[in-house]
Amino acid sequence: MNKNVFFVLALLLSCATMLQAQDKGEQVNHIRKVYADAKKRIAENGKNGTAALDVTVTSRDATEVSEDFSIESICRQQTYFSKVPTSDGYFENVPYFISTSSESNGHTMYREFLYDPQKGHLLFSYMKGETHAGFVVETRYYYDANGGLVDQKHRVGGSDATANAHSWSSWDTDLEMGKQMLQQFRDLMEREDANGMTKGSKLLKVTKADRMKMIRSQYAKAKNTIARIEKSDFATGVDVVIHDLHDIEGPPLTKTYKFFFDYTPDSEGNPAPHCYFFSERHKSMYMESYEEFLFDPKTDDLIFFYDTSDEEDMHFEVRLYYDANGHCIESKHNTDIDDFDFYCDSQRAKAKKMLKVFRSAFP
Repeated sequence: MNKNVFFVLALLLSCATMLQAQDKGEQVNHIRKVYADAKKRIAENGKNGTAALDVTVTSRDATEVSEDFSIESICRQQTYFSKVPTSDGYFENVPYFISTSSESNGHTMYREFLYDPQKGHLLFSYMKGETHAGFVVETRYYYDANGGLVDQKHRVGGSDATANAHSWSSWDTDLEMGKQMLQQFRDLMEREDANGMTKGSKLLKVTKADRMKMIRSQYAKAKNTIARIEKSDFATGVDVVIHDLHDIEGPPLTKTYKFFFDYTPDSEGNPAPHCYFFSERHKSMYMESYEEFLFDPKTDDLIFFYDTSDEEDMHFEVRLYYDANGHCIESKHNTDIDDFDFYCDSQRAKAKKMLKVFRSAFP
């Protein structure tokens, strides 16, 4: 090869490498600035007369091995979001920061996920894991707008390391985890759609009286189990607390969800968490409501729904009982309900959506 040609190619390659390094440095610096801004917003969340905008998901699972020994795992996920104006005059809930902390059998894990505050894609993830022996691993991944890896940093045992020095996380698994957390947030915050709900056509051999008896028996059993769990030192359940606004110009609104579960065999015979009951409470200066959802002990079918709410001088109360095909076979309510069938399907749609949120707490 001609020496002049070789020199030109080497020069072009060197310039491209320098530009790439400069571009990477600029992206990392931009992400660090967004991170600092997010931390500042979190510190000011709910202060100085502004309403808090955040979601907390706490899951607890306890397994009693013997009378003297139990294994308990606790995971807490905190999401901070903002309301971004849309072109049609409404607002979209956009998360900008999610953190998770978990502890199980002496192992601790802490993660952070930073998102673009306007567009919502993942910019940065951080992980710090520690075993009961004190062995610490830290990872930092920086992403571009398309989910590509910009840069990564690793520390093992307090010293800088390479990506091959551990197997605790990787940039693509963190990217996927960040997407899953975004989906969980959307499932939780978006309204359910009852238009897609269908009903079964199974031949039912159970009479209405027997079905009602079964539902009431399951409700009493669930309530007794919940009362025992709430008194236990090793409570099992998933709690969700949302701080939001009643509407964009309204007062603060707090939503609280409580999920209770046991374990049933999945399709492969392995124990899987099964939610048998969850409650939902909304409270603001304008209104307060409380709802209960009871599920079939062996399936995810909603079998009973209860709602009581007070808004200004109005009181609303309703009970719905469902058969195995999703039809409401009995209802009790103190006021007329417009489009009653759609209302019944809306509760099934909400139950389905919230079960999806519940399962996301057990990745």
